[in-house]
Amino acid sequence: MSPVVICYGARNVKALRPDQKSVTTADGTEIAYRVLGHGDPVLLAGGLGAGWEIWKHQIEYLADRYRFISWDYRGLFGSGLPLNSGSLGVSDHAADGLRVLDAEGGKRAAFVGWSMGAHVSLEMFARDPSRCAALVLVSGAPPTEGTPGLGGGMFARALPWFVRGTASAPTLVEAIVRAGLDSPEAFTWARRLGLVSRNVGQGQFADLVAGLSGLDWLAYSAVLDQLRHYDATPILSDVDVPTLAIVGGRDPFTPVGAVQAMVSRIRGAEHLVVPGGTHFVLADFPEHVSLRIEKFFRERGFGAHA
Repeated sequence: MSPVVICYGARNVKALRPDQKSVTTADGTEIAYRVLGHGDPVLLAGGLGAGWEIWKHQIEYLADRYRFISWDYRGLFGSGLPLNSGSLGVSDHAADGLRVLDAEGGKRAAFVGWSMGAHVSLEMFARDPSRCAALVLVSGAPPTEGTPGLGGGMFARALPWFVRGTASAPTLVEAIVRAGLDSPEAFTWARRLGLVSRNVGQGQFADLVAGLSGLDWLAYSAVLDQLRHYDATPILSDVDVPTLAIVGGRDPFTPVGAVQAMVSRIRGAEHLVVPGGTHFVLADFPEHVSLRIEKFFRERGFGAHA
């Protein structure tokens, strides 16, 4: 795999060369994952709108102090499909994440999730609280308007329609997505719809969504459908580890109000609203997010800052 080269602020250009690995789960599904950096483990749970590259700014900034572990959800990107097509829910992805952490010898880690990964991170905590040292939940929150699995934004309300449409014609959707992502108009419309801010360039956007063109859309729609029925709200009152929530002020999927409601249910939780940030706030304002996570780890005594 060719390295991802980035320039972070005034820091030197670095090449991120992840160690590519895999692990087989109890039900025989092969899960692809990668490891970057050195230090205490940070388990990264991604979303459905981008691959591991969504984290590249944060990894580059903190990789000299933390070991980042990122896995692909079953059926997506580099991971295999389970034999049971029903095993694509949030609880299955959470079990896979803990399995990956076991494979890397990590007894305890910070769980950091973006978008759907925020729900997966909460579910990993619920499955085994002793494995979680801290939670960072970015652009994801349980529902506030009866939309399980997402925060109730305008795009979340359109999810049921999208799932039905993609499931009925996955081959056609795959062809449309491939053609769309190859078009310069994809970037233009992503900006118009508020999916990314003007801080994200066309090349950066292309890197973030490149993996979508090779997805099995039938599996993708199945994962979306199971996410649609998931609600992490009952977990929140049990969270007893340091927790930080981050959301963009213009996120069309996860409204600020949903994140504030989530934080109010978690004892001692903190949150950051990034004005102008979208659902891709990790890429919109990478310095803001990275510095806030660094400050959170330092103040809460996790890893290199303990």
